[in-house]
Amino acid sequence: HVALVGFGAGGASWESLQYAVAGVDCVELVPAVIDAAKWFPDVNHDVLHAPGYRLIMGDGRNYAMIANRQYDVISVDATTPKMAGDGSLYTLEFYRLIEQRLSDDGLAVQWLPFHLLSDAEVRMTARTFMAAFPHTTLWLSPLRYHGLLVGSRKPLQIDMQTLRRKMVRPGVRQELARVGVERPVDFLAEFVMGEDQLRRYVDGGRLNTDDHPYLEFTPAWSYVVALRYALENLNAFQAARQSVLPLLVNTGDTPQAAAALADSIARRYEATQHGIKGEIFHYLGMPDRAEQEWNAVLSIDPGDANVERLIWRGTATPD
Repeated sequence: HVALVGFGAGGASWESLQYAVAGVDCVELVPAVIDAAKWFPDVNHDVLHAPGYRLIMGDGRNYAMIANRQYDVISVDATTPKMAGDGSLYTLEFYRLIEQRLSDDGLAVQWLPFHLLSDAEVRMTARTFMAAFPHTTLWLSPLRYHGLLVGSRKPLQIDMQTLRRKMVRPGVRQELARVGVERPVDFLAEFVMGEDQLRRYVDGGRLNTDDHPYLEFTPAWSYVVALRYALENLNAFQAARQSVLPLLVNTGDTPQAAAALADSIARRYEATQHGIKGEIFHYLGMPDRAEQEWNAVLSIDPGDANVERLIWRGTATPD
């Protein structure tokens, strides 16, 4: 059972149904968002009428208080915490509510718009989330426009055979390919840090609570400042980033297969470090340095499906 807080354009709703799920419940507060769904058929595939899908019009936090079922995945996709009312979906009290609705083996996922948050605000959000979910990992989205906090009741383990099986499901494979995720290593490359490193990363940060809603009452800045935030956070993530290998189990039928996977992950880790550096230089208006980093990606791991996207972006000058 999957619960989504926020419909958006409906992409997450439709994609969730591509897995072997018992059902997807989506809580959306704003009727106009649902009215607009018809304008995004390529994103949501008319998911509002799909079997197994249930739309709940209402407030996501109130639903977390009254829901009478446990969920295996709860994904909080609310918009920026800088908008009035959204901040209540980024507080410790809300995270504790959804923790109560999570199954023993469940995952809680928090959208992390790091281009809208300063480094201190990212650390505060992650520290607050970890106060409810001590076993939290940090990931980048495949296009690296935002991050994801993934929390669980137990330390995260990723079964490679299960991952491979799920990635070849037809709807899953098609959607992931659109963002350059074609093989398991493409997905695993977006891992940033595990719970121990993340705990050190957020150490000293504030907690965002109902009584002290720092996120909602700090200013929302212009695009120029948002670009600065993105650079600030990408720099911090790149410096703190770890290999995903310690999280993996069932990595191969033979020692040779496990060793080959470890080598592939190590190469992709190094290549992705250069890819992130290239994006940073691109945003800084340093195309030559960006191109050097992206060429390094190609030389280390030519199989990186995102390289062409990076090089294409390098042909444009940031606004």
